[in-house]
Amino acid sequence: MVKYKGQRKKMTAPLRFFFIIGVFAILYGHTVYGAEVEDLVTLRDTLRPNSNEAMRETYKTIPWTPKQRAFILKSLRRINALAPGLLPRGAADGTLSVYRADLRTYAKGGTQLIVVDRKLFIYPDFSSRVLLHEVVHSADSYMKLSGSAAFREIFEPKIKLAQALLAKEGLTPARAAAMPIGERRKRIERALRTQTGLPSAYAAHSLAECLAEVVSFWVAPQFSYMPGPDAVRLLSPFVNEAAPPDPVDVLFRQADSLLQNGQTRAAIKTLTKVVQADPSFYQAYSTRGYAYLKLGKNKAGLQDLKQARDLVPPLQSSYGFYEREYKRVRALIQGK
Repeated sequence: MVKYKGQRKKMTAPLRFFFIIGVFAILYGHTVYGAEVEDLVTLRDTLRPNSNEAMRETYKTIPWTPKQRAFILKSLRRINALAPGLLPRGAADGTLSVYRADLRTYAKGGTQLIVVDRKLFIYPDFSSRVLLHEVVHSADSYMKLSGSAAFREIFEPKIKLAQALLAKEGLTPARAAAMPIGERRKRIERALRTQTGLPSAYAAHSLAECLAEVVSFWVAPQFSYMPGPDAVRLLSPFVNEAAPPDPVDVLFRQADSLLQNGQTRAAIKTLTKVVQADPSFYQAYSTRGYAYLKLGKNKAGLQDLKQARDLVPPLQSSYGFYEREYKRVRALIQGK
């Protein structure tokens, strides 16, 4: 469980010894943690039945090797011990699916990756910190925390400053994160952390990536990173407290399932309940917009796509997609 790291400096040597022994026992000696994680996470060799991945044939899966399976489970147990709020939030559908996949279009020359739930990837170095980063994404699957007014108030100024600093170096956050580990990258990363308080260049990529980087560098004990007090207060419940599934999110997933089964009108009714309960749920507006278009209700569909575009925060990486889709559909409708 994450606590304010500044408190550790006050621990006496004997207390520190017993603290380390206690953590070791939790992470490696308590079999209940293994059972808990395996209740929350499914390491799949094939796509989850009736899932979006299976319907759309999104990924070509590769079976886990015993060594990889053991490492991932060990890492997930450790993540669950350090941040017990994340995996339960990510497993809102029952369990969190984790695959090995071969995605030829994801990286130059193709690469084998790990897929966490529906859309999240980590490179095949099996880094525990990077796996933690992706678990954070799964816990904020509809980007409600990373897109919230409270999160944006704290981190948008930091992201904008970091992007400006990187631009002076001729870099974007993604390009900076892809740089080889050398003196230039170390210098840039040090300057960003000092001047912005962000843990990495990639934290400036978007609001969602900022959340994942901040939490993963904060939680991972090998990094000496501490977000500010306001961020700690905001993020501590998300990291430490398991929460039941949001009823609005459950409704949204039900609507998605109805659409997959061709029940478009029923899906629209369910999506209407979603946006009535949460008027900021831009993914629901977008999904309902496409459903309206499928029924030939172009005006209603375009209105929903515009609403989705207007609601998504500009610093969220998906903003460009919603902007392009609104313009594309508007052009198609006006061209008729």
